[in-house]
Amino acid sequence: MKDQLNIPTHLKFRASYLFFILYNILIGVGIVEYPRRVYNYAQQDSWLVLILVALIAHSIVAITIFILKTYKSTDLYGILQETFGNWFAKLICYLFIIYFFTVYLSALAKYTEFIVVFIFPQLSKFIIGFLITILIAYSIYGGIRVIVGVSFLFFLLTIWVFGLLAVPASMIDTNNYFPLFNLDRNGLLQGLRVSAYSFIGIEVLWFIYPYVRNKDKAMFYSQLGVLAAVVILFISVIISIGFYAPKQLESLIWPVLGMYKIISFSIFERLDIFAVSYWIFIILPNLILYAWLITRSLKRIHQIKQKHSIWAIIILSAIGLYFIQSSIKLEALLDVADISSIFFVFLFPILLFPFAIIKRIRGTKK
Repeated sequence: MKDQLNIPTHLKFRASYLFFILYNILIGVGIVEYPRRVYNYAQQDSWLVLILVALIAHSIVAITIFILKTYKSTDLYGILQETFGNWFAKLICYLFIIYFFTVYLSALAKYTEFIVVFIFPQLSKFIIGFLITILIAYSIYGGIRVIVGVSFLFFLLTIWVFGLLAVPASMIDTNNYFPLFNLDRNGLLQGLRVSAYSFIGIEVLWFIYPYVRNKDKAMFYSQLGVLAAVVILFISVIISIGFYAPKQLESLIWPVLGMYKIISFSIFERLDIFAVSYWIFIILPNLILYAWLITRSLKRIHQIKQKHSIWAIIILSAIGLYFIQSSIKLEALLDVADISSIFFVFLFPILLFPFAIIKRIRGTKK
């Protein structure tokens, strides 16, 4: 092999943690508006679109793990180096870095918008984003094991939040689910396109796989993590369709956060404000993992230490937040992330798949 990675044993982790990594990177800010985005195209058949894209996502995970196992202990950069050469490998990795930063910036800008709209209308998005990036930098300084630990801990801290949706689930109108299977081809394709954003994150496997200790179980836990995220997305879509009137769901920006408004306790009158504040524990692992992907890619290409490159990300994200002040610019950025994810998440592994098959055939002959 041209570029095998020798990861120190103390930096490796068990494959079971892939469940928490994939779940956390898939469940982020996208879920709060996903029901509305997919409903605008698929209407009451939105759940069907989600199932179809979930099946595609599971297939992509299987293909990705197959490719990684074929090339053994290396990451995407090593695979591209061996298959296409150093120049092409760097070019593709540069494109991945730009894509990772686009997704990272869109998620960060979206969450800062939540904070401004629900809690601090007078506070600058720039200030909120800068404070969050300091937490991200602190995690990157801790290394991969700290990042994995954050994913595990924050999963335990946040999974109960979605259980609160049982309250709006008790108020659903079953008439909103009919008629079934009334989806045309254009609605299906557009629904699949907007659903791609909710499955951004699968590509983390390209870079984190070499850190897995027991790689024979990577497939099982990766698929399990994706399945857990799909279940949460499915529940949010089903409850949103049943809870809101059709025209209401089409017009709401963040339908999932809206459902928390009807939930109240003696100590929390406005649970939606609490949910937005608590959502930092859901979005933070997502942002940390994408920042790690960017810094890790730069280290692989140019041997730049991740502790140094993270500050470049902080500066660039601050500049990005400064220019993305309006919702229109943010939606444009989300559209860019949507379209680019179709290639980087879904098409790219398929393009590499034949090369992995050829490599396995040659290895068998030898």
